[in-house]
Amino acid sequence: MPRKAKKPVEVKTRKQYPDRATRIAMADEKIQRLEKLNEERRQLIAKTEAKLNDRKESLTKSEAELEKVKARRERMIAMQDRPAASESRKARSAEKAELEKLRALLAEKGVTAEELLAKL
Repeated sequence: MPRKAKKPVEVKTRKQYPDRATRIAMADEKIQRLEKLNEERRQLIAKTEAKLNDRKESLTKSEAELEKVKARRERMIAMQDRPAASESRKARSAEKAELEKLRALLAEKGVTAEELLAKL
């Protein structure tokens, strides 16, 4: 078998180091890119802080509403332990009936409440 002929090796030339003007231009481009990136991040931070403040306000309102509901619940429990309104009305009407009987008896005897109190 015959030997294959080798391809001539290409000698790679080294990339030339950029001159100062090119390096300055590259640095300017990088500065502009980084300034833009930093500004975008500042805007994102401001937007995030605004959301955070909104959420804090919402949390404060929600906690206040929770306290209201807890207080309402406590009042309802306290009202549950009290006697029913109809019982207290019955008691008041019974007292009122007794008072009317007493006044009727005093009227029959011809004695006023002031005279009775003066005797005591």
